[in-house]
Amino acid sequence: MARLWARGVLVTGVVTPRMPGDRRRSGLVVFTDHLGRTHVIDPGAYGSLSGLPPVGGSVPVVYPRARPAAARLWTPRYLLSPAFGWFLSSTVAFASGTTMVTR
Repeated sequence: MARLWARGVLVTGVVTPRMPGDRRRSGLVVFTDHLGRTHVIDPGAYGSLSGLPPVGGSVPVVYPRARPAAARLWTPRYLLSPAFGWFLSSTVAFASGTTMVTR
């Protein structure tokens, strides 16, 4: 993430709908790289929880200049979701361990 912050190319992507048969609710993000090629990012099943706007909305996307296929969404919720998950699970593990030791 630090390398993307320092040297990444920041562009704007547009949220597009998925195919009609797909059961996932969040859309796909389509963006154009610095060479004019179109790329698609699949934010996964939890895209709406990670701050993805509704279909038709725009979202910032960052990618390494040499590898546009390694693009990431650049929203605070998308960037902090994994860290928050690790923090929450480690807090629960610490609390349960502390409870077992004090008994």
